Amino acid sequence: MIRLEPQADANTVQPALKEQASVHAAAFYKALADETRGAVALRAAHGWWSSTNKYTDARLDPTGEKGGGPELEKSLRSGSWQAALSHYRRLVQGMDQWILDSLRKGGRSQEAQRVEYLGAMREQLDALTGKPGVRRVQAVFHPDEQYRATARIHEVPLSLLLWSEQGQWHLKDITNPKNTFEDTEAVAAGQSEPSRALFEKLDYKVHFPKGIIHYQVPGGTGGRIETTERRSWHEYVSYIGLGVAAVGFSLATFGTGTVAVAGAWVLAGSGVIGAVAAAGDIQERLSHGNRDWSAITLDVAAVVAGLAGASALAAGRITLGAAAAAKQGHAWSGLAARLAVYSERLYVPLNLGKGASDVVTLAVLTDQIATQLDQIEQAAGSRGDTRTRRRRWSWRSSWRQGGIIALGIKGSLPKPGQGQRLYLHFPAEGPPVATLLQHLDETTTGLRGVRPHLTDTDFTSRAARGNNQQVSLTNSKKVPATQVVFLEPMPGSSAVQLVEVLDDTGAVLGKLKPTVDGFQIPLQPTARVRVTLASGTQFEWTGAQAPPTGYRLSIKPSKPFQEAGFAGGHTRDAWDETLRMYGDKIQVTNQQKLGFRLPGDTVDTELRVIRYTYDSKAVNVPKTIFEGRGTGSLSNFEKHLYAHASYALESAAPTDRLVAVKVPVVDGAGKPAVVKVIVARDSPAAGERIGTIRSWWISEENLTNAQLVRPP
Repeated sequence: MIRLEPQADANTVQPALKEQASVHAAAFYKALADETRGAVALRAAHGWWSSTNKYTDARLDPTGEKGGGPELEKSLRSGSWQAALSHYRRLVQGMDQWILDSLRKGGRSQEAQRVEYLGAMREQLDALTGKPGVRRVQAVFHPDEQYRATARIHEVPLSLLLWSEQGQWHLKDITNPKNTFEDTEAVAAGQSEPSRALFEKLDYKVHFPKGIIHYQVPGGTGGRIETTERRSWHEYVSYIGLGVAAVGFSLATFGTGTVAVAGAWVLAGSGVIGAVAAAGDIQERLSHGNRDWSAITLDVAAVVAGLAGASALAAGRITLGAAAAAKQGHAWSGLAARLAVYSERLYVPLNLGKGASDVVTLAVLTDQIATQLDQIEQAAGSRGDTRTRRRRWSWRSSWRQGGIIALGIKGSLPKPGQGQRLYLHFPAEGPPVATLLQHLDETTTGLRGVRPHLTDTDFTSRAARGNNQQVSLTNSKKVPATQVVFLEPMPGSSAVQLVEVLDDTGAVLGKLKPTVDGFQIPLQPTARVRVTLASGTQFEWTGAQAPPTGYRLSIKPSKPFQEAGFAGGHTRDAWDETLRMYGDKIQVTNQQKLGFRLPGDTVDTELRVIRYTYDSKAVNVPKTIFEGRGTGSLSNFEKHLYAHASYALESAAPTDRLVAVKVPVVDGAGKPAVVKVIVARDSPAAGERIGTIRSWWISEENLTNAQLVRPP
């Protein structure tokens, strides 16, 4: 293949050489396949099978045999030179790996290292195939440290390769083929060899320790370069970061309150400083053509961890500040609100990103520690106690580093219950605000709790009357009752003639005494009674039940009733039921109509505002009902009300029991409008904002809004 490659590049391969190479390739593959037969891995599942040999790159399945080894001879005979060369290199690499594994299994670690080195060196030289005018620079390195320790000059041969390509000089050091360096500089006009400046780039701390490099360019100049282990700017930055981290850790650990918070910010700042230093190290490594991926991976992980950790801390502090403000009724608004909500959404991903970076760092360090332990075990000439001390040092180092990183990973994981707390609310007027989901949940629960009050008229609450703890029976017995109701016939029904109170067994305790308004039937606590009508009909009943057909609870036009009217029942069906029950006492005096469309809806929401008298007495608060059968219209409005009611209750003073809510809608012309709603609540407890919701209704103020008023 060595003789064939130049001819293949020129496409002038001689037939005899082609045949010879094909025969030798087949023999090479067969010999390696026979030696590595025991390494074949078989797999079978769901009617399919396959076998692979990692050394020969052979893959066999029912469709045939593929891979570098099996296809090498075929590629040569067909004249596919590039494929043939690729298959050949893959087979040689497999052979090297087989030799390496065999030596390691036989305990011949030093020989295995030499084979591994030669294999890696071959790969580096193969990678330079096709580079123009590659020259080997004669060079040796004299380490300063060994001279000081032994007073003798030690010499390390270097493998430096030089070539020019696309206007750039390249100086590549493959002395350690697994960790190479490649420096470059521009080719000057008429220049036949690079300037001394290119060789001075060898003075890089990661590349060489303190010492002296002597070099000689073939057919050109030579020189002497002193390597100084000079520190780069990012090393000083990393030292600053460590100092800042120490200060921040002390403040955050031993401080309290504001001091601890300041310590957290200082720690975050140290993370950013560390990220800058790591980024600087990556840039410098790449500028010297060094592709030590374990070091670069650690640097990238440090950059991600530093920036993500600092960002997570900032996001967390912003979120906490916004949440505290919302809890106090002073929600952040505008740009600050958007920043708070987005910060909270980023908090967990940022922490997870930092944790993932720490996991990567731990994995890379674990691999490096394992390599160190292997090197200690394989070190030639080391005494047993020396190896033991080195192992202990390595393990202690790994435990320290792993423990610190593990704590960082644990701190990066989101804690249980740390879900989203803020959301961006868009009120009817003004900029968006950052408010609490907790308050929205409390408001939604409260409004849903009073829904029956909205969908059905509560006749009992207006019919109930206070009592002097008990009612008297005709047999002088007493029945406890703090509240009572009166049952009355509807027009056309028979009058109530007698009411008897029953005990738990159904036996008669006694008869109720009649009063001017009728019979006082116990409501609180409730009592079962037997009612006898003037027609002689009897039925059993309790005040907590709906009255039998043809009967109703007696409601007096008292001052409280004149102020508030019928309780609840804000749907067309509920109002019709009210008219059915008390229509003989109700006189509608005026009706107005409101209309609007909820954002995103295609159907208008219509409300009827009804003014009326009851028993010839005017009721001050009109009845507002959602038009349409069923509760669909009310339900749609309720869903739109939740968030706006939550923000209004959150922002209201704790002493406000009637809270005005502005609900954004669209008028008939398609323009933005506002519907005002009143939410009645109990004053919230200390430290809370919402309180217990009792009811809500459409405000009368809407009747003066020309955008909402429609012809009756």
